[in-house]
Amino acid sequence: MSSEIDRTELKANEPLTLKITVTGKGNLELIEALSTVFPARFETYDPKISNILRKTAAAFQAAALSNILLFPEIPVNFRSNPVEFSILILRDSLIPFLQHPGIVLKSTKAMKSRAG
Repeated sequence: MSSEIDRTELKANEPLTLKITVTGKGNLELIEALSTVFPARFETYDPKISNILRKTAAAFQAAALSNILLFPEIPVNFRSNPVEFSILILRDSLIPFLQHPGIVLKSTKAMKSRAG
């Protein structure tokens, strides 16, 4: 499991994309949208979910991608909570807990537009 953002510094009201990826073997298409909680002053949109299936010599490998578009509405230094995810592996009766550190970003004051 991994998470990444397309940039760590931006101006208020500029868009940012958070991508969360889970890879492995099995029914990853059943994974629901993964996300993290953002403060009220972040405008967020529903995640876009993509599933990728690859056949290798040994087995099928899959990836579930969750892309989340968000806009910080005010200048802010922000650190999200870690992205957490758990799954059930029936064969081994295990429930591994996957965690990726949260994201860190800095939003500065938006540029004023010039009239004229």
